[in-house]
Amino acid sequence: VFGTCNGFQILVEAGLLPGALIQNDSLKFVSKWQNLKVNNNSKFTTVFSEDEVISLPIAHGEGKYIADEQTLADLKENGQIVFTYVNGNPNGSALDIAGICNKEGNVLGMMPHPERAVESLLGGNDGQKMFASILKNFGMDEKGHIINGHTPVKEKKGEEPIKAGGKLIVIDGGFSKPYQKETGIAGYTLLYNSYGMQL
Repeated sequence: VFGTCNGFQILVEAGLLPGALIQNDSLKFVSKWQNLKVNNNSKFTTVFSEDEVISLPIAHGEGKYIADEQTLADLKENGQIVFTYVNGNPNGSALDIAGICNKEGNVLGMMPHPERAVESLLGGNDGQKMFASILKNFGMDEKGHIINGHTPVKEKKGEEPIKAGGKLIVIDGGFSKPYQKETGIAGYTLLYNSYGMQL
């Protein structure tokens, strides 16, 4: 299970991950590229080098990770802190936490958006390694796909809904009316029938 941004919030609210996410220290929505350190080789990060510094976009107003002292100590001791912010903590998260996993290593929540960093056209491609790790370690063959929603496909700027060498498919980007001015479209959806997948 992988949740990014609002998905991370859902994972902690559902009790699949410990802690909570609250309003940023700045009390403002933060949208920018942020440097992160990959702290361990979880199933989600095996293609990264240990302690590799990467850059991913963030876009959140309630991204400050908090937990009690015992939980923070347990996360550290168990190697569950997967990503930490470097060169500044954008939201005030405890221990600079940007992403954590459960003890079993099969649930990951993070505030940054790797799905928005899969092509240089988007500003960087550090997110590709994460999706390559997921496909490799969760029993998906080379023909596997990751379907991502909640991300606008800015067709007006030349973006495509198929990214990361065909491994990532982005849907629903423009169905939210406020996004349509920047996307230029009403959005994408994915159908699966006897003909296969159709975008």
